[in-house]
Amino acid sequence: NNPSDSFEIVGNGNNYGTYAYSALPVAIIGLEGNCSTQYEFVARDAINTTCHDFVNVGHVCCGSNADCSVEIIEFSSSDCINNDVVSVSFDLEYNNTGNLGFDVYGPNGFATYFLYSQLPVTVTDIPAPVNQQNITIQVCDNDNPNCCDFVEFVNPCYVPNNDCHIWDMTVETVCDSSNTLFN
Repeated sequence: NNPSDSFEIVGNGNNYGTYAYSALPVAIIGLEGNCSTQYEFVARDAINTTCHDFVNVGHVCCGSNADCSVEIIEFSSSDCINNDVVSVSFDLEYNNTGNLGFDVYGPNGFATYFLYSQLPVTVTDIPAPVNQQNITIQVCDNDNPNCCDFVEFVNPCYVPNNDCHIWDMTVETVCDSSNTLFN
């Protein structure tokens, strides 16, 4: 909402250039799919640099382990917890994966690791910044970092335009011996 005419893409210590919003979508060419680089990208407005979004793509492997598949199913997320965290639960359908387990990535990168035998799982501490409208969760097979799936969901902690927002209010009522109510 209300951007300038262009934005820049940065990540992994690189500046990938400035692009016009009218040129969307853009392609970044020449990145290595070497299974070891974990790619992250930040798109930020060229004038208002506090207006930005972040995505963690994770490891990318080109041309290997094509038969591996991981699919997130039965996904659910909690309401906002403590103003900046959500809990997510999900199960996986998977084929031709490694023997160990899978990694879970959230908005700040690696979040946790599980064994396939632990499915379905719940991750209780996914960051949910109030200025980020959507959150992406990515799951990748531990032995095949290009064997991934992701889900994007609406951030329940999001506060549009930094408007005032109050939530999770609770009231405890206590009556004294004379039946007077205190809140």
